Amino acid sequence: MHKSARHNLIRNLVKTQKVATQEDLQKLLARRGFEVTQATLSRDIREIPLVKKTGFYCAEAITITNDAAHQILSIRTAPPNMLIVQTSPGSAASIAVAIDHHKISGVAGSVAGDDTIFVAIQSQRQLAHAKTALTKLFSAPAA
Repeated sequence: MHKSARHNLIRNLVKTQKVATQEDLQKLLARRGFEVTQATLSRDIREIPLVKKTGFYCAEAITITNDAAHQILSIRTAPPNMLIVQTSPGSAASIAVAIDHHKISGVAGSVAGDDTIFVAIQSQRQLAHAKTALTKLFSAPAA
């Protein structure tokens, strides 16, 4: 199965069924005759991208909404090359996906918990720029 066809099937599965874990998704694919490794599935989830909302995977366009901007409580530096983004409980994963999707210069990647995101910056000299870019990305539009 080509990657694009697999991605389309995964999007359809999470759209039509409640999929809470990668294992659940792997079993649904296997029932349809598609055996995938956990590593491949993990890459697919990141590439599609899928996000979790209320405990279940869903595919959605990565946009920064006014609501998402209001979920950011703070962005602070953790020298030499880390940003810490504090969010409302349950919001960190979807916001981290948006951060990674926007490919901000200097951002190597992010790791999210429930309400905290660690954003790795490629170098100490890029730290201030990355913080400014994230702050601008998540600034709520004027009402």
